[in-house]
Amino acid sequence: MSMKMKALAAAVALTAVAGPASATLLKSSTGNSDMMFVVMDYAGTPDDFTDDRSYSRDLGIGMNYFSSGTLPPVFNTALSAPGYNLTFTPDQTFLDFLAGTKPADVSALRWNVAGSDSNGPDRAMTTITALPKLPTLIEFRQWSAGYDGIANEQNKIGTHLTSENGSAIATASDGYALATQYYGDNWDGRTKDIITTAKMGESADFYVLWEKVASGNNVAKPEIQQYTGFNNQPLQWTLQNDGDLVLAPVPEAETWAMMAAGLLLVGAAARRRMAV
Repeated sequence: MSMKMKALAAAVALTAVAGPASATLLKSSTGNSDMMFVVMDYAGTPDDFTDDRSYSRDLGIGMNYFSSGTLPPVFNTALSAPGYNLTFTPDQTFLDFLAGTKPADVSALRWNVAGSDSNGPDRAMTTITALPKLPTLIEFRQWSAGYDGIANEQNKIGTHLTSENGSAIATASDGYALATQYYGDNWDGRTKDIITTAKMGESADFYVLWEKVASGNNVAKPEIQQYTGFNNQPLQWTLQNDGDLVLAPVPEAETWAMMAAGLLLVGAAARRRMAV
């Protein structure tokens, strides 16, 4: 697994709760699906999928690393450790994917990170960039089908079957594995108005959703909670322009101010040295 842990507590917690390694993407029926990272290249034509491509990666971490499978979920205390940072460096498949993306389309790439649990009351974890309203429980229960649909097809291609934490590039010839057509910004329409993707270089908030009641109707909504880190700052996933996928808390305003002040001092010192 190409991953750098920048907090010792996070590393210890990961070992304890990530679960056994698997050569395939674990699906929702396991109760602790793998977290899947998907990147979509619409090739500049959102309604024509023939020249689209998508990338998928098994991050090697189950949902239960972030919070318990019991409901309501209990957050992993490692997420709140000072300096917590979870970073996945790009594997060779992703580098090949980026190399095959037209320069004009790189800024339009869409990505998300998600997992799903249908073993008992449904549960889902996902990046979210737009949350105008929650789905009904009936709609929410379709999320697992959306996750499993794309995961099942990804498991047929690339290195998902042969590598501990595999990855794959899909094109139109791979059928339902092509995420631009069968996954998209909202789990193939299953999240309704919620947008789960962001562009390369952008960040997305991280949420867990679950159903509170066993029997639903078309009125009841799932429960939702945003993941937070140190000092209760929101945790965000970011796909950086260098290809690193990072989970870290949003810096507080005071932190940004201190960083800016530090940069000013460094700049002033450099100018003084140049003047001498």
